[in-house]
Amino acid sequence: MRESGYVSEGNDLIAATEAGLKAAGEVPPAPSSAAERLAMWCGRLPSPAPEILRALAVQGDHMMDAADLAAALGKKPTGGHWNSGIAVLRNNGLIEADGRRFRASELLRSGWAGGSGRCPSIDRNALARVTEQAVRKS
Repeated sequence: MRESGYVSEGNDLIAATEAGLKAAGEVPPAPSSAAERLAMWCGRLPSPAPEILRALAVQGDHMMDAADLAAALGKKPTGGHWNSGIAVLRNNGLIEADGRRFRASELLRSGWAGGSGRCPSIDRNALARVTEQAVRKS
């Protein structure tokens, strides 16, 4: 891209040039709501990251224990598959962690707190039961 003149570099930054923008064509607008950002990321992440992220987004500000989160998703909170999902979310700044407790980053949880909005592909009843159990534990 640099050799084609589509990007320029300077001061540790990379920017699209006018030729790069023209070659890119129409660029869709950036997602502006938490639901749009969640949908965008979930469409690009490898499994099980989208499921984990959706479940955490529904929880709003509430930190969710890894065991409770995994139980709500019918998964085990150990092993390479689970750990790679958590790692992808952490590495992209999509979740916040406190030990083995997680929540979606602020940009993804805005608007979901308190059950407002709709987060697709989540069994909200199962998640509500697990959340109640987690709150009773704390």
